[in-house]
Amino acid sequence: MKKYILVLIALVSLYSCDERGILENSNDVSYIYFTKNATNDSTSTSFFFYPEGDISVPVAMSLSGKMFDEDCSFKLEVVKEETTLDAANYDISGDFVFHKDRVADTIYITFKNSEILSSEIRRVVFRIADSEKYAQGDTPFRTAVISISDIASRPEWWDEDEWVIWANLGEFTIKKFELLIEANGGIPEITLDDSDMIRRCALTLKRYLEKYGPFIDENGDEVSVPVIG
Repeated sequence: MKKYILVLIALVSLYSCDERGILENSNDVSYIYFTKNATNDSTSTSFFFYPEGDISVPVAMSLSGKMFDEDCSFKLEVVKEETTLDAANYDISGDFVFHKDRVADTIYITFKNSEILSSEIRRVVFRIADSEKYAQGDTPFRTAVISISDIASRPEWWDEDEWVIWANLGEFTIKKFELLIEANGGIPEITLDDSDMIRRCALTLKRYLEKYGPFIDENGDEVSVPVIG
């Protein structure tokens, strides 16, 4: 009798996991998925701060289970019913790659500007295409949401709660970001992991403000950065 009860419990547990979209990972299978939880986290960017042309938006990927022993190519698909951005504004036609011997990787999706983005924020929702080479991760991580516009807005990486931003660049203003780009002749794709890059960009802006300032931001305050050096 106990044996049948245990079997019943196991079957119920498997059914419950499937209902919640939660997978019990196997070390014999490679599971790839987006690092961000699409139900509560998305990526936002704006052409306003990148007037020179297209934008390559980084999208973080993760792997669990069996690691790839060679580079694994995969494709993305658009979730059309949840997407408001025109297909002419992005390019996912080629293959993307999750590199071997990694548990984390980054892909880049190219976006093109258009007139509608100067007045509206549009979004596109991607999912990972099925393949025999890998399995999908848990349901909330199977899609990625990217919002894009040509409207002035704080870039995602300028998170004032992060120490590296607070200590080097401080509070975000549109004018400060414009001057950061101007002083550095444009800025590379920034991640919070690259504290040296953030500090170099902040120091370059500080020297620029000392040489050509003062500048007043949209709040009526003088533009300044807290970086020491």
